Amino acid sequence: MEIYNVSAPAAPVKVGSYRSQGCTYDLEIEGTLAYLASGNAGLEVVDISDRSDPVFLGRTEMSSGYGCEVQVVDRHAFLADSAAGLQIFEISNPASPVRVGGYVTADWAYDVRVVGTTAYVAADDAGLEILDVSERTRR
Repeated sequence: MEIYNVSAPAAPVKVGSYRSQGCTYDLEIEGTLAYLASGNAGLEVVDISDRSDPVFLGRTEMSSGYGCEVQVVDRHAFLADSAAGLQIFEISNPASPVRVGGYVTADWAYDVRVVGTTAYVAADDAGLEILDVSERTRR
C-alpha cells in the first residue's frame, strides 16, 4: 500500500508505504485505519494516523480463503474470501479482528457491498448472491 499527497493532482507525492503480508487486492479507509483485503493474509488492519509511517495493528487467521474485497460497516468488516465465501469480522479492537460469522456462497466470492442489512456478493460463475446479514454472528 502506498500513500500519496494529492493536494496538487497533477503532481502527486508519495508520503508513505506499507508492505502487506499478502497481495493487497482492496482496501477501505475508516478514520485513521486502513482495512486491507490481502489475499492469503486475509484481512489486515493498519494504523495510518501518521501517513509517513503506517503501522500494522492486526490481521485475521485464514483457513481456506483468499481475501479479495473488503467493506467496513459499523464495527464489522465484510470480507469476500474466495473459496471461503463471505466472512464477517468484529473489529472493535483493530489489533485483533474476530470472525463472528460467515456465509458459504455458491462459488468463489470476489466482491461484496453491504447496504443496510443486505450483502451483495459477486460469486464468480454463480453470479450475484443477495444475503441477509442482519444477524452478523451467523456461522
